[in-house]
Amino acid sequence: MNSIVYVGMDVHKEQYTFCCYSYKTDKVEYKQTIPSDYKLVLKYMEQVRSRYEGESYICLRI
Repeated sequence: MNSIVYVGMDVHKEQYTFCCYSYKTDKVEYKQTIPSDYKLVLKYMEQVRSRYEGESYICLRI
């Protein structure tokens, strides 16, 4: 059974901060702050996808 990974996004004009939470590990992981560029957001999500292979994702804007 797949578990769910929650991706939290703290969005500001100049930069975005991301982190992941998984019920499977009960930890907040993979925190990263990046410039506000959509290409970097896609790159982050691709890295998350490879890190949590086979999991489902829910993205939340904080």
